[in-house]
Amino acid sequence: DGGYVQTFSWVDALGEWNDGPRMYNGAVNADIDDRFGFSVSLSADGNRCAVGAPRYGGDGFPLGGIAFVFEYTPPSETANARWDQIGEGLNGDGPVRLQLGYSVSLSPDGQFVALGSPGDESIQGRVFVYHWNGDVWDYTQPIVSDTPMDDFGFSVSLSLNATRIAIGRPSESRGLGHGLVSVYEFPV
Repeated sequence: DGGYVQTFSWVDALGEWNDGPRMYNGAVNADIDDRFGFSVSLSADGNRCAVGAPRYGGDGFPLGGIAFVFEYTPPSETANARWDQIGEGLNGDGPVRLQLGYSVSLSPDGQFVALGSPGDESIQGRVFVYHWNGDVWDYTQPIVSDTPMDDFGFSVSLSLNATRIAIGRPSESRGLGHGLVSVYEFPV
């Protein structure tokens, strides 16, 4: 069992939250220790959801991490509401992705997703950005920290039009205090 994300919907007439459909860890060799659901991010309309599992290691890279994006299908006369995974699991570029999915940010339109991978003492943190082309998630070059051990990718946030990304590095200590946020701009 690799865990799941439980959704709920508010029912005004009852004044309570009802269970909605679940999103399941679709990773090969998924395990409860993957921490599926450690990080989540919704699109503006709530119809796409990115989910991180930063401790996933089922592909041979201990604590490599993985993330998934799901799309909501509302109920119909013949089927219940559901969340379907779109595209493959997102796992960056191999062993240098330590704890990928520690943070996730989905653009408001659900077309871009940023995945933080804060690394460790020997591997610099990085952030992976993907774009949905209608069939698959296209991978762009990672944004890599210039120093190890700063937790680069601990938090990520995409701008409204996904042309900028803010990346938290809470253990950065080069300035007056600890912590730093770096903002990167993508070419349009």
